[in-house]
Amino acid sequence: MNIAENLRKFRIASNSSQAFIAKKLNITRQAYNHYETGRREPDYNTLVEIAKIFGTTPDNIMGFPDDSTPQKKENPSSNMLDMGELSEESRKDLIKQFELLKMRDTLQNANELPDGIKQS
Repeated sequence: MNIAENLRKFRIASNSSQAFIAKKLNITRQAYNHYETGRREPDYNTLVEIAKIFGTTPDNIMGFPDDSTPQKKENPSSNMLDMGELSEESRKDLIKQFELLKMRDTLQNANELPDGIKQS
């Protein structure tokens, strides 16, 4: 989304008219309309004032995520293993196997494999 689309989205979400926002900014309704239609972009100071009116940040109006909202960071490996359909017993076994593999890798990295454990 661009600034114009976001301005419209925020204004509609706040249940405000263009005239109301324009009055708060001390500009004409037509001038504000130009922001929402993309004919003009607000300067930084006006953008800051608009953000205050809508209770958000200039970055959010420009289409960047709001820093006050925690963003979920996806763990790439979390999609690789879905244990949701496994029984509790199978989950426990899988966790044990995982721990054994981690231990094996740690030992391999230290070149200290005990007898009976094969290197893959």
